[in-house]
Amino acid sequence: IPGYLQMNLMQDENTEYVMDIDKSLLAEGYALAAMFNINADQIIVLKAKDKASAKGVQAALEATLEAQEQVWSQYLPDQHEKVKNNIIEQKGLYFLYVTYGAPENIVTAFNNAFK
Repeated sequence: IPGYLQMNLMQDENTEYVMDIDKSLLAEGYALAAMFNINADQIIVLKAKDKASAKGVQAALEATLEAQEQVWSQYLPDQHEKVKNNIIEQKGLYFLYVTYGAPENIVTAFNNAFK
């Protein structure tokens, strides 16, 4: 997708651009994030290694949201609105993090994957 980074968080280097997470907590992790600092869009899908790792994954996603909040609250108001509407969802060991213009559409797709 032009203008976006597509990352396998388990294999790609420099994943700190998207989020800071201990990879030992993960079984899988993928991200789609805007390449340029004028767009806050981030969609991250993670699978925790096990139930014990899920709390660490949740904490990393909350820290990612906090970092986005700090950046965008002082930068671009329209992008900050996206961050304020961020959604973090969990289904079992799977997590979804969405900062996007219509996050509920991504959440619907995520939830439909479990039906």
